Amino acid sequence: MSSNCRPKAEPEPPLGSIDEHEARRCAICGAKHPSFGFGPPMTRPGLTIWACFAHWKDVESQLTSWRQGRGNPDVRGTLL
Repeated sequence: MSSNCRPKAEPEPPLGSIDEHEARRCAICGAKHPSFGFGPPMTRPGLTIWACFAHWKDVESQLTSWRQGRGNPDVRGTLL
């Protein structure tokens, strides 16, 4: 049998992508596999905050109020 007859392997997912997906938790309740992810420009670059369906509005409102406080030097925003 020649080496040209080998079946082609399926491409593997990028290393760590499955682990990263499994590690996602809701920022409020810690539920696995949250549906909503909030990233830049609502968060710092490289940071994604996850929320389940029950808590996505809570997370969004906290992030929105944090972003609105950026122009005021007396308000110090937090990510949650």
